[in-house]
Amino acid sequence: YCTIRDELSFEPPEGEQGIDNSAFELLPVEAPAPSLRQEQRIHFPHATRLDTPHLEIYTIDDFLDAEECERLIALTEGRLEPSTVVGDEKDYRTSRTCVISKVDDHLVKETDRRICALFGLYPGHPEPAQVQFYRPGEYFKDHEDSFASGSAAFIQHAAKVGQRVWTLVLYLNDVEHGGATVFPRANVIVCPKRGQAVFWNNLDANGDLNPNALHRAIPVDSGCKVILNKWVRECRFGEADIANAGRHLLNYTEEGFKVEQIPPEVMKQLVDFYRSSVAQPDDEFVPGYIDGHARVHPSVMFELPVDTKKQVSDALQPLLESWSGQCLESTAVYGLRRYQRGASLRMHVDRTSTHIISASLNIDQEVAQDWPFEVVDHHFRHQELILKPGQMVLYEGARLMHGRPKKLQGDSYCNLFVHYRPL
Repeated sequence: YCTIRDELSFEPPEGEQGIDNSAFELLPVEAPAPSLRQEQRIHFPHATRLDTPHLEIYTIDDFLDAEECERLIALTEGRLEPSTVVGDEKDYRTSRTCVISKVDDHLVKETDRRICALFGLYPGHPEPAQVQFYRPGEYFKDHEDSFASGSAAFIQHAAKVGQRVWTLVLYLNDVEHGGATVFPRANVIVCPKRGQAVFWNNLDANGDLNPNALHRAIPVDSGCKVILNKWVRECRFGEADIANAGRHLLNYTEEGFKVEQIPPEVMKQLVDFYRSSVAQPDDEFVPGYIDGHARVHPSVMFELPVDTKKQVSDALQPLLESWSGQCLESTAVYGLRRYQRGASLRMHVDRTSTHIISASLNIDQEVAQDWPFEVVDHHFRHQELILKPGQMVLYEGARLMHGRPKKLQGDSYCNLFVHYRPL
């Protein structure tokens, strides 16, 4: 992206009819510009906030990889139709559109899940995703994605399902020349870059329409432009709700997790305790998190002595401080939890006040097949981690959805959770 300085010129490709450039004339920044809150209600890991006081707008590089972009483009074949606009004005938008969410494909669902995870929403909350295809000379004139309150457009398109609060655009290819997204009042231009997401808040700090969210797709000069659009409605849309209470927390690491070896002295201490205490477990039932067979407790707990908990916490703390780059304080060390055959741990996030930097240690297992620790990382990709006895996963538990939702195939799996928070 770059700052618009003087003017943009739009030269039609050879053999194409020229376009009236007055339709794309730059607009002055409104004075005074709407005041925007400096704090963010949602924290977007790895996002770059663009340097403009007039609009809350971000980019994330490599939101999709090259193979995923090519796959989504291929899925539009035979499904493109002329794009439409709200209102009857002709020649305002000359692209073609495919409602990609209607395509039954794993990548379509996975892309939707990642976008929802970005905003901390349940899948299906935003509008169905669309893919737009722009050929040379095609464009979309100045427009806003949200609707003026009380207008006919608002009554028709937003009165029941809520305002369009956020807009997200995913560029699925690199454009040879042209095709940028221009925000003339915010003095920003974003050039297409394959795999990059750009997203912005259509409202100001008071929840009113921000006129500086007005934008346009300038004509493609050569090649083509393919983008995926997603619009996030207000929370009263459908039955959606905020899925992740920790979205506002900072991320401290690149991926959000890391597999490490348990320090040998810690592993020996815990294994010795576990093997000497196998006959004295306490039955455990944690409704809403740990599920299992109706007639068998899904898990049992071996309570650790207080001094053992402190020794374990003190030994692990330097490792987690090095990984997270933070000075930490211990907030919880649980006992040794042994999951029983058929148990599962639902996907969840941890307490945002205490369980921020965490470790899950594999102490012992008797399994017929590996029982993965599953986590949705900071890039919103679903990861399945296989831990062997003597290994542990470090993870940002208050931000990232994690769990073991698959049923345990085997007799037992014993682990220990240790939690910290940054000072």
